[in-house]
Amino acid sequence: MVSKVKCLVTAYGLTIESDLKLPELLTVVLDKEVDVRVRYGKVPQHLSLPSNGNPWYEIAKGEFLLRVDGVAKYYVQDGETITIESELHASEKDIRTFLYNTVFSQLLFQRSLLVLHGFASIIEGDGVIFVGKSGSGKTSIALQLNQYGHKILADELCAIKINSNKRNILPGIPQLHVWEDTLIKACEDVSQYETVREGIQKYAIDLKEDFHLREVSVSTIVVLSNHNKDNLQWKSVQGAEKYNSIMKKLYNIDMCEYGEMKGITFMNCTALANGVRVYELGFNHRVHPPSTLVDFVCKELKKHE
Repeated sequence: MVSKVKCLVTAYGLTIESDLKLPELLTVVLDKEVDVRVRYGKVPQHLSLPSNGNPWYEIAKGEFLLRVDGVAKYYVQDGETITIESELHASEKDIRTFLYNTVFSQLLFQRSLLVLHGFASIIEGDGVIFVGKSGSGKTSIALQLNQYGHKILADELCAIKINSNKRNILPGIPQLHVWEDTLIKACEDVSQYETVREGIQKYAIDLKEDFHLREVSVSTIVVLSNHNKDNLQWKSVQGAEKYNSIMKKLYNIDMCEYGEMKGITFMNCTALANGVRVYELGFNHRVHPPSTLVDFVCKELKKHE
């Protein structure tokens, strides 16, 4: 059973008015103009002129429709409105999980932002984004950076606002999502954290008390990969390969490579590639613990201050 309330919160530089409680987000204290409204209601069964889609989602100009069996249907319009039609016995936690990931990613794309799948941290005053395939070690490195005192700007969705010569990471949701085995390896007490979803052994670390509230210029993107060798491999990515590296790490790339969004995505990726450094870091999980990786990256980035 879901409850209707009115709350005013913020994420990705947006003021969000919601019928659904969003306790993971930061509350807006002062009266601000609302950018996005999240409400309960009926959503269309299908979009009238979809340009992309499958049985689970449909996309058209300024519209996105997502169906999650047992949870809810979500309808996003013009980067301003999210309508949720929840299933009868859906938990609010599960509804929020899909809202914060796939649904928010499409909201941000509709607002012409670039969204990468990874996490962002502040290192030596600059925004650094870490991307990589599932299982590449992103979460372990994010947890280590957080333990070292480097503030996390965003996890899962890294939204980048590109305007003129500025390329800024927007502060996202003040949480870090960590799998149970990663917490155990880091000697963390799993019992002090709540799961992200019902029945999923992935936990949320609350970052609200020390969350960076302002957007930060992105200086570097680190692409993580795994190998079976004993040495760390650090490579500077140049030319057209920088663009390709960024394109491959878009959040749900198949959902933003269509129609007018394809052109916007191309321009944003090109602008980002022209304004940041991109490195590939190859490492061996069995040889290189997260602390070694973080120390190595911080040392390499310091060379380019």
